[in-house]
Amino acid sequence: MKDTFFRLACRIKSSDIVARCADLHDLETLERQVIALNAERGQTHEYFVEGVELNALLPWEVTSLAERGMISLDQLERYSKTDAYRSHAISIKDLIQRVQVKGC
Repeated sequence: MKDTFFRLACRIKSSDIVARCADLHDLETLERQVIALNAERGQTHEYFVEGVELNALLPWEVTSLAERGMISLDQLERYSKTDAYRSHAISIKDLIQRVQVKGC
């Protein structure tokens, strides 16, 4: 697994405002969504994929990834190197391990 995750983003053409989806997904899923959304709404909106590095994610975003089995224990180890995230790492590690057991 890489340490880059992806989210859907949208630029409203009339105002150049960019809105970002909170959910993180795999690149292949988002690329298909971008093609479909741009075909449907391309006149007024521009949809694109935005990459987000693991170390830029907030604890609740990492927890969400863990709940969906999208983060490994190795990634969590790298994520938890900073003091800001160390307190969350133990509960996220437990969650990753529970998700892995369910997936077996």
